Amino acid sequence: MKNCPPEEKLSAYFDGEVPAVELAAIEAHLGLCKACSDEVAAFRELDRLAGAAAAPAVAAEEWDAAWCAIESRVEAAQRRAHARVWHRRVAWVAAAAACLALAIGTGIVLPSRPTAKAPPVERMVVEECAIETGPGYNAMVSYSPEGDVMITVSAAAAEEAPSDGPSGKVL
Repeated sequence: MKNCPPEEKLSAYFDGEVPAVELAAIEAHLGLCKACSDEVAAFRELDRLAGAAAAPAVAAEEWDAAWCAIESRVEAAQRRAHARVWHRRVAWVAAAAACLALAIGTGIVLPSRPTAKAPPVERMVVEECAIETGPGYNAMVSYSPEGDVMITVSAAAAEEAPSDGPSGKVL
């Protein structure tokens, strides 16, 4: 027939799983369609053969071995699942660290440094050679209006300074 129900619906009919609303329509169809009636008859024969077959004898050791194999597979799957969770956590932490590093590097998180140079600090000379120095050196003390102190030591003359001594270095 053209409008035969699918095999799954016939199987559900045989198993008694069809809703009452559809039951009458399927029974009416089975009365008219030889192919569908033969299909349900095949289900009955298969059920009879399966019921007549003896259950295989399984020793207790075989059951224990089967359950141990199932248990080990479940445990292995749980370990893999746990490892995947750990790897996802590591990936999230790494991604967050990368975002933070990128944000700091581009100046989003931290304020940018001023690009303009500060005006030079005006120094006032207080006293020259007020500090005792080694032979061939001069020392000068100066301070800024803000209270910064700077001591400058320089060679009095290039030929008088020792070769390994400081020359014009700011301490």
